[in-house]
Amino acid sequence: MHEHTVRATIASGTIEGFTRGGVHRWRAIPYASAPVGSLRFRAPQPVQPWPGVRYCHSIGYCAPQQRMYTMLVPGRYQPTSEDCLTLNVVTPAVPSPDPLPVMVFIHGGGYMLGSSATPIYDGAALARKGCVYVSVNYRLGALGCLDLSSLSTPEHPIEDNLFLRDLVMALRWVRDNIAVFGGDPDNVTIFGESAGAHAVATLLATPEAKGLFCQAIAQSPPSGMARGADLAAEYARRFAAQLGVSESGAAAALMAARPTELIAALERLIVQGQREMLGAFAIGPTWGTEYLPVDPIQAMRTGAAHRVPLIVGTNADEARLFTRFLKLLPTTERSIER
Repeated sequence: MHEHTVRATIASGTIEGFTRGGVHRWRAIPYASAPVGSLRFRAPQPVQPWPGVRYCHSIGYCAPQQRMYTMLVPGRYQPTSEDCLTLNVVTPAVPSPDPLPVMVFIHGGGYMLGSSATPIYDGAALARKGCVYVSVNYRLGALGCLDLSSLSTPEHPIEDNLFLRDLVMALRWVRDNIAVFGGDPDNVTIFGESAGAHAVATLLATPEAKGLFCQAIAQSPPSGMARGADLAAEYARRFAAQLGVSESGAAAALMAARPTELIAALERLIVQGQREMLGAFAIGPTWGTEYLPVDPIQAMRTGAAHRVPLIVGTNADEARLFTRFLKLLPTTERSIER
């Protein structure tokens, strides 16, 4: 198959991608600095410009998660790293005389797994129809979707709603750079499925996201994935206990813990939360904070959400996926058969 390279110069430097199958592709473009070291559990920071050409031919890292969730094709797994704040861009190879609509996809996975590199999220088919397609990675699980800000200390500050801040940073990147790829920054649609759809709905209520998109599509958004700050603090206390540390020493322990330790502790926390029915899932957005003041559903109900067109849909039989993994659900296939 004929393939050649293609370059673009964005705010942070020159990137090289490739052309194949009628589309240009750039993969693993960083939209923020790596949230590692002292930046762990902090709001994403602007990406540092690079000299020369950055090669964006290959998929990068996905957010830390259990390895079984990172399979791209049988026998091939995507590597994980906290250095995961990247996005991918796909555009038609034939330039358009007019700026193209932009579609930004947010992957699902229960806020604990998933990747923009999953083959079915490739986006080439959409780009061929006449849009600029962007797919985004964001921090998952304990490193991005579990609100541990109540454990923050002056020495080790921890911020809330990290994954939401990541997505807003990615949308700012789109606003500032997408015209280079032929996209229209004033015609951005965000869309996602499952937890990605929930993130879309949450962005509708996120003050910092105002003006960064003008349409939204939420495919199978789940309920019970947002919690108030009080319940988030309870989950944070329980998470510290799962790590085997005191609440006062938790912040330092969180900064020192290996990602694998945090992943294992989160799994135990989720199982405990299911058994004790605390009222909401452990991970996802937390409202009642400065960054997300109001429950997204309440924001929509009262008219406080961003006034943009919204399409909501559902996938038939999607819940069967969860009945295979979450045996505590009353809707397991065996229960239904009875």
